[in-house]
Amino acid sequence: MSKSIEKLVEYREVRHSARSEASTYLTNQPVDVHFRFGNPIICKMLTGRKIMRVDASDPFEFLPGETMLVPSDMRLDISFPEADIDNPTKCMCIELERESIDAVVDRINEYNDRIGTRDHVSLDWKRFALFRHDERIDQKMSQLMTLYGDQSGPFRDILIDLAHQELVVGILQAQARDLIVERRINIPENGLDAAAEAISRNPQRRFTTIELAEMACMSEASLFRRFKARFGVTPARFASDERIRLARDMLGERAVSDVAFDLGYTSAEHFSRVFRRTTGQSPSESRRSQTAS
Repeated sequence: MSKSIEKLVEYREVRHSARSEASTYLTNQPVDVHFRFGNPIICKMLTGRKIMRVDASDPFEFLPGETMLVPSDMRLDISFPEADIDNPTKCMCIELERESIDAVVDRINEYNDRIGTRDHVSLDWKRFALFRHDERIDQKMSQLMTLYGDQSGPFRDILIDLAHQELVVGILQAQARDLIVERRINIPENGLDAAAEAISRNPQRRFTTIELAEMACMSEASLFRRFKARFGVTPARFASDERIRLARDMLGERAVSDVAFDLGYTSAEHFSRVFRRTTGQSPSESRRSQTAS
């Protein structure tokens, strides 16, 4: 596993499996560091706060509960503005072989070919992806932390490989949701994409299951089952996540109550509860953190 580290983090603990390695980084003082990995990495923020820049991206916050996928050879510039001995910044980083990830993608596409669907999935190796409080990804990363910590289990490497595969599937589903949002000007490829596109274009509207099923040209039961299989969440959760995604941008210039009203919430209190459940922050905390970064 090759990597170029231009300035070392304070402490690093490494655990290996047969085809991967997991590192836990602990930083206890404000510092700027620079990384470049020779393989794709998946990182989960555990404690503290980082300000990140990936290649030419704008700076953004990386907070506890968030996970990030970074393709190989991308430069990571990381600032630790608040790290200290009493409140260290901690994250877990898994370095994978790209071939193992591509093998999972190939298996999914082979299965889709066998059942006659034209849907093919892929990972975009030209950009990084940030996942904010995605339950499936969070669970898999927590499971992997436990598995890497087990140094003596007889099936340890096999279980780690299986967990990696499930994590890649979760990332593909989450990235599919992101690509639907960013592909607004394109014609949807199928009925599920049409339903997801309608939700993304109209996040303030509460579509009924009947309306979405009609857009997708399938029954309500099929819509629910196939939508969750493709995007990893139900249509209702997809719509809620889209509203919160838009709300994060609106909060920079609008009052919380105005954002809640514009996005169709019954009250600012209800909006705040959903916002915290999705992002781990209150709307006011999110606004302050965006301003600070």
